[in-house]
Amino acid sequence: MKMQVYVDGSRKNGHGEYGVYISVNHNGKRFYVNTGLSSPTKFSGTAFPNSIPNSQAKTSRLMAIWLKIEEIGLRNPDLPPHMMKEYILAEIHGRPRTKRLTDYIQEFGNTRTAPGTRDLYKQTARKVGRFDATATFNSVDADWLARLEQYCRTTGMHTNGISIVLRNIRAVFNWAIDKELTTRYPFRHYRIKTETTRKRALTPEQFATLRDYPCEPWQVQYRDIFVLMVYLIGINGADLLQLRGLTDGRCVYHRQKTGRLYDIAVQPEAKEIIDRYKGRHWLLACLDDGRQYRTYMHQMDEALKKIGPARIIKDKCGKMRKVERSPLFPELTTYWARHTWATTAAKLDIPRDTIAKALGHADSMTADIYIDFDNKKIDEANRKVIDYLNGVRGQTP
Repeated sequence: MKMQVYVDGSRKNGHGEYGVYISVNHNGKRFYVNTGLSSPTKFSGTAFPNSIPNSQAKTSRLMAIWLKIEEIGLRNPDLPPHMMKEYILAEIHGRPRTKRLTDYIQEFGNTRTAPGTRDLYKQTARKVGRFDATATFNSVDADWLARLEQYCRTTGMHTNGISIVLRNIRAVFNWAIDKELTTRYPFRHYRIKTETTRKRALTPEQFATLRDYPCEPWQVQYRDIFVLMVYLIGINGADLLQLRGLTDGRCVYHRQKTGRLYDIAVQPEAKEIIDRYKGRHWLLACLDDGRQYRTYMHQMDEALKKIGPARIIKDKCGKMRKVERSPLFPELTTYWARHTWATTAAKLDIPRDTIAKALGHADSMTADIYIDFDNKKIDEANRKVIDYLNGVRGQTP
């Protein structure tokens, strides 16, 4: 978006002054926004001449409008020009405008407590805005949803990624119906497609290989934190890194993604890793250097993918300084910790209800209404998993 101040010298208002506009070039189209200000003389730039009465006040108002337009542009980069002008006039002059589906998606997303969930709804709003920024509750039907699905595929999205977008839109419709904002429900005649993904888990032998592997010094902490995640029943990295401490030897926290309460006994193997990386401000020292947990998680995923034999070879200049790697598990990420614990537990014939409860699955949460599930069963299951892993020898790379 490009902007400049434009003084319309072709005509004067009733006070004999020229109107002051801001010319906006958005997505290749130009339109003008009336600032409501005027000047007895033409000028260039973003400041009224000092010779004009109340020049400082007028300049302040002009700059406030300028900044507001910039803010709207940054929030809605994909709006078509005519809608961008409508948004700007609505916020600057209070003109009424029709709320679009993207507005309701963002409004509903802002009611979610987990930052990651709010981000997903922002992404959904952007995707819908690129596809059809004028969409409203009344214009969305099964055909529209099918066309959105096809559009998402043309942008390189896969089936399960598209299903997230569509489920988010469905959640917004359900919310809007509850609030009596609409009576329409296009999902009655539309089925959201999903596909089964390959299970991302280490076998017990692979886990032991990773656990015992002589990593490069910079990889050791990342590997140890992954092992700790498995020992804590596949705890999510965001939840682990932001723990402040333990409670009576237990890891007690609400999962950011779902808000569900977890209460996990810290086994001796896990406690040894926690003590090794004890933090000043957090349970673990991973964020003590000021890093955000998202940054650490990204760096951890990259490090896990590189663990394995490495050798120095010649680079393009013939110097021995290029690292050639043969990763043990080139697709490994922190998410594998959860699946690794679950598949190992299943291998040991731990009851599915216990595994579901340990992982916090939705069906087990529904059962909680009727059954006071004993955490001791989960503690015993985790102990059984760790004992089994302790007895497995790693494979030689």
